[in-house]
Amino acid sequence: LGAEISTILADPALVVLGSATDELIAESLSSGLPDRGVAVEFGSFVGDGDGLVTIYRAATESSVATLELLDASSRIVLEAAAELRAAADRDAELSYLLAVALLLATLAAVVLASRFVVRPLRHLQRSVDALQTGELEEITLPVTGPIEAKAAALALQDAAEHFSHVTRQARALAAGDLDAEVLDHEVTGGLGGALQTAVGRLRSALAQQEEFRQRLAHEASHDGLTQIPNRNASMAQLQRSLARTQRSGSHLAVLFIDLDRFKDVNDHHGHQAGDSVLREVAHRLLSNVREGDHVGRLGGDEFMVVAEPVDGLDDAVELAERLMDALAVPIDASGIELIVGASIGIALADDTHLSGDELLRDADLAVYRAKQVGRNEIGICDEELRNQLAERADLSTAIRRAVDFDEFVVHYQPIVSSADGRVQEVEALVRWMRPGSDRPQPPSAFIDFAERSAMIIDIDRWVIDAVAAQLAQWQQGDIHRGIPVAINVSGRHLAHERFVDHVLEPLRRHGVDPGLVIVELTESALLDDLSSAGTKLRRLRDAGVRISIDDFGTGFTSLSHLRALPVDILKIDRSFTATAAVDPHEASIVKLIIETGHLLGASITAEGIETEHELQRLTMLGSDSLQGYYFDMPRPPESLAAPDTWTREPASTFATTTN
Repeated sequence: LGAEISTILADPALVVLGSATDELIAESLSSGLPDRGVAVEFGSFVGDGDGLVTIYRAATESSVATLELLDASSRIVLEAAAELRAAADRDAELSYLLAVALLLATLAAVVLASRFVVRPLRHLQRSVDALQTGELEEITLPVTGPIEAKAAALALQDAAEHFSHVTRQARALAAGDLDAEVLDHEVTGGLGGALQTAVGRLRSALAQQEEFRQRLAHEASHDGLTQIPNRNASMAQLQRSLARTQRSGSHLAVLFIDLDRFKDVNDHHGHQAGDSVLREVAHRLLSNVREGDHVGRLGGDEFMVVAEPVDGLDDAVELAERLMDALAVPIDASGIELIVGASIGIALADDTHLSGDELLRDADLAVYRAKQVGRNEIGICDEELRNQLAERADLSTAIRRAVDFDEFVVHYQPIVSSADGRVQEVEALVRWMRPGSDRPQPPSAFIDFAERSAMIIDIDRWVIDAVAAQLAQWQQGDIHRGIPVAINVSGRHLAHERFVDHVLEPLRRHGVDPGLVIVELTESALLDDLSSAGTKLRRLRDAGVRISIDDFGTGFTSLSHLRALPVDILKIDRSFTATAAVDPHEASIVKLIIETGHLLGASITAEGIETEHELQRLTMLGSDSLQGYYFDMPRPPESLAAPDTWTREPASTFATTTN
């Protein structure tokens, strides 16, 4: 195409035409353009015909050349297009071939990768999953694959072996088998060493924990002083023994052992000596029971033996006698020879299918009856005793009902001055208006029983509240206003942590002056915990309440004990006053008691005065006050006579007749 264009441009005619045209244009421009066109004359037009012919020819030749040029150009373009089309077809075909080849190469690469890379990696993934789920047998080393995959598989297999070993160690530790052989096997490598160290520390910690657990379990089930099973462990053993005997048809016996003189050991030789006695008693019981028998401590100086099996009652009694003989031998406590002895109650488990608690209750009841007979006795729980127990259960229910429904009443007995016979105070004495009974029940019908449980505290609180209400009522009148009232409280109540509040709260609630109240306790009740008793009684004394010790002379209270207590009144027991009136020796003892009380700053009341002779005799011995049926019996408040009616002649007027 470029060549054809050059040929056209070199055509002579076109060159001449172009040059003439250029000269004409230049000449016209040089002479300036006319304002209007010059008329063309024919002559000039004819004269220029040759030029026009020349121009025409040149144009014609130029047109022909142009057509030839166009034809050549078209032909060239078509040929070029055909060549391009053919080239494009070849390129497309090549592209298709290349694409197919690339696809085949890709498929081959995928197959190769799947065979040599993906499969090993999937194998590793399954091994990792197996390691996580603990299925260690599924972890294997891949045969083919990249070296990196093989290296990872080796590391994974090593970790799996470590993990398997640690798993076996962990299972041994979880099972508590601290002596398992697998725990002593060492694992190689850094990871193995670290795991082994961790397992060792865990093993040591578990060993310490197990030792601590065993120690706690032993302490929880054994008595800390004697190291024999405690009450809970003994009752559990009794239940197991009962289950065995019921399956086998055999019998067992429960022996309740209560030491006889243990309190004296603590009082006279101290608690350290008492602890030595308890340890020796436990040792002797263990040494004298049969193989398979159980020995336990119930608390305090009470022990129990579960004898399993026994042929019958005779077999159980024979064992009890052997134990009594062993405990009767003197005990050496730090160089001091002590004799305590024991009373034993026996309950036999036969075909009655009693529970462990019921058997122990029966044995306790049997030892209680044995102690009523005397020391070093054996009591047996039989059907008669069980009937008594049933009656006691009925009595317990009835007493609780009496407290809840106000079946108790309070009677009052005067206490008069030995100097002028005037009433100094009255003593409140509880009676039970039991439904179905035609007369009030005296304290002997229920107080002793109630004192064996917390029911006595409920009775005490009822009486204190009733007396406070009565005092508040008396203060509104003139007859009994200002007369103090003595209230008996039990030793069990004195041991209660809220004893002081139980006394003072009703007085505050009823608006009663504490100075009108005398708290009366038996001598023996004070000796159970002298220090605590002294603290509580001093709190009452500080509040204005006076303190009286009842039945003085029967509890063997030492002078040092009395000096430690805030005592205002000492009441001499009836057992002394009755004999002092007829026996000079007993009279000397009573006089010594009276003088001792006076030295301590306490006034003396002689109880149980029933005759004129007793009145005169106890007055001469120095009693400050007198109380008894001679003056009046206990009466309900509405029947209580006015104080003036009790006034009698001064004791000095009949002192001469006593002698």
